[in-house]
Amino acid sequence: MPAGEYHLHMLGEFGVFRSDRRIDLASGSARLIAFLGCRGRSSRETTGELLWPALPEGRARANLRSAMWRLQRACPGLLASDNRLLALAEPVRVDLLEAFALGRGLIESKAGVTKAATIGYEEWSLLAHDVLPEWAEEWVLVERERFRQLRLHGLEQVALAFISQCRFPEAIEVAETAIQAEPLRESAYRLLIMAHQGEGNHGEAMRAYKRCSQLIYDELGLAPTPLMEKVVVPSKAQTHPSSAVRGRLRLDHRV
Repeated sequence: MPAGEYHLHMLGEFGVFRSDRRIDLASGSARLIAFLGCRGRSSRETTGELLWPALPEGRARANLRSAMWRLQRACPGLLASDNRLLALAEPVRVDLLEAFALGRGLIESKAGVTKAATIGYEEWSLLAHDVLPEWAEEWVLVERERFRQLRLHGLEQVALAFISQCRFPEAIEVAETAIQAEPLRESAYRLLIMAHQGEGNHGEAMRAYKRCSQLIYDELGLAPTPLMEKVVVPSKAQTHPSSAVRGRLRLDHRV
């Protein structure tokens, strides 16, 4: 079986697919292939220690051998191994690796702005999900944090590009995705407010501002930064008209 037919999903719900068909794996085999999806390659010794940290060395090695055997039966060609190292066979598609490449391209390259401006939903949605969010193993937590900042900055770069193109509904969706990933991230709220303002929805912009302000105060005891205040000024002007304008509005209403 060609290894290239496999697709490993690490973002959101875990899964191994071949030709869009999901393959059921035993728990140990799933954890092994997920670990290699994060690490790329690892020694047998390190792999056993990290996957079964509570077990004696001999028992961990036995579990690893069992997981390898079951994996080879379920997914022949997916695992590459020798007496010392374990790795994914080439070229297995791994969505986490694709997301890392996308995120780095968006934030580290001079072409990042151009890339963000032409990106579609299928691409940026790679940054919408966390690494194995339901898993609590220590090695997963490390990988999740390593990916977290990259995906947040990548999402913000995409939202900013959409705003510059007046693609405001898409910018709102991307900014809200970043906020869902990190509710205390003021920079994502600023982009959300700018997108609402771009549509002329200053009430929505003020709601986003108040939502952010209240959350930051409740969680951190802090006020919004001057950058936030600067962004929200146009919406404050729209939602708090001058006395002359208020008088004209009352007059128009009577008419």
